[in-house]
Amino acid sequence: MTEGIGRPARILAVANASADQPAIRTALALAEAQGAALEVIACVEPPRDLAILARLAGEDPDWLMAAAVKRTRSDVRDSLDRILPDRPVALQVTAGKPYLEIIHHVARTGCDFVVKAAEPLSGLDRVLFSSTDQHLLRKCPCPVWLTTPGATTRPKRIVAAVDLDLADAAEPGTLGALNRRVVEAACLIAGAPEAEVTVLHAWDAIGEGMIWAFSGDVRSRLSAERYV
Repeated sequence: MTEGIGRPARILAVANASADQPAIRTALALAEAQGAALEVIACVEPPRDLAILARLAGEDPDWLMAAAVKRTRSDVRDSLDRILPDRPVALQVTAGKPYLEIIHHVARTGCDFVVKAAEPLSGLDRVLFSSTDQHLLRKCPCPVWLTTPGATTRPKRIVAAVDLDLADAAEPGTLGALNRRVVEAACLIAGAPEAEVTVLHAWDAIGEGMIWAFSGDVRSRLSAERYV
C-alpha cells in the first residue's frame, strides 16, 4: 500500500440488515461527489450451528444458506429501490465470512473505497472474537470508511491520525506512504466546501508512565505535565 489513492472510480458499500442503510447513503454521497461508480455487497455469514439448524429443520444446509442469500438479496434490493429509485446499482450477495468476502471482492474488482456501518462496540463477541471491522481496517487493500446511523454523509470536520515517528519505524518508507494515504483519504472524504481536515500525531513521551506511577497523589497530573 505505497501508492497514492487518487480519484476513486469504484466505491463499494456494505449493506446490512437496517432499513436506513447508512453505509449505502454515505457511499452514494461520496460517489456523487467524486463521479465514481457505486457498488453494493451484502454478506450472509453461515451460523456456527448451521448443521444443527438444518437437522432440526429437516433441510439440507446448502438449501438453508441459499434461501438466506435469496432473502438477503431481496431485502437489499428493496432498500436500493427505495434509496435510489431511478439508478441501477450492481449488487453482489455472498455467503461466508464478511471481511473475507469484502476483501476478495475489492481484490477482484479493484474497488477504491469501502464504506461500511460500524459494528457496536459491546457484547461478549467483541471481547472473544476479532470483529469484521478490525479485520477490514487491518487487511483491506483500500481505505475503509466506517459510519454510524447518526453520522452525516458529508462530514465537515475530519481528523487524519498519522505516525510521524519515522526514525524508529521498521520500514520508514512504508510508514511515510501510509501517512500520505491517510491524509489523502481524509481529504477525499472532506467533500463539502467548508470541510476542515486536522492532521493529528500523538507523541509518546518516554517515562511519562513512570511519573504517573510514582506520583500517587493529586500532584501526579501536574508532575506529568511538567515532565512532558
